[in-house]
Amino acid sequence: MRSRRLNFLRGAAALLAVSCAVRAAAQLPGDDAAVHPDDFHCPPDPPGQPDFAEALAWLEFPRLGLLAPVYEGTRGADLDRGAGLVEGTALPGVPDRRRNCVIAAHRTSFFSPLESAVPGDVLTLITGAGAVEFVVDRILVVTPDHVELEAPTRSSRLTLVTCTPFNYLGSAPRRLVVIASRRASREAHRPRARSRRPRAKPNEKRTPGRASFPIPRTAPGQR
Repeated sequence: MRSRRLNFLRGAAALLAVSCAVRAAAQLPGDDAAVHPDDFHCPPDPPGQPDFAEALAWLEFPRLGLLAPVYEGTRGADLDRGAGLVEGTALPGVPDRRRNCVIAAHRTSFFSPLESAVPGDVLTLITGAGAVEFVVDRILVVTPDHVELEAPTRSSRLTLVTCTPFNYLGSAPRRLVVIASRRASREAHRPRARSRRPRAKPNEKRTPGRASFPIPRTAPGQR
């Protein structure tokens, strides 16, 4: 009688394992495409006025209405109340030779909108020193062991990391990585105004090779 119960329990456990495996496989779409519309995402309501008493920075995703505080570290307590700066990466808002600021958050809360992120989206990192805009360059889906994406970079970069697939039940096996580069300053792309030389009056003669404005004479005894 006892052996029959053991066999029954073993059979039930095997069926449960097969069922879980099939269910997990069904949750992994081949192309990792977004399964929810843009208006599905409901990140926590932002505060009326961002403060930097505890947060290192604030991350804004204007297109999807995200404004999340960024805390130092990725412990459970930090990620429960916002996003976290990955240890060993560049600090936001200050000169840092590492240049790669890596921020992580849960896919079920603050980083839920990242499922709908596309290249060209604009992200804003707000610190006490001001706001810096970043433009999404590429989006990757990798396994958790791809830590090279957290390495220092030659140019300023913002890297966002969360788990994926977004509709996965349990601990998701992959990571969605959003890589954004710092947006070029508008001043750098503003065309320079061409200097115009003053036109000579109709009856005024201009000597070639000489200035068209009076040159002050040097006072006696001065050079």
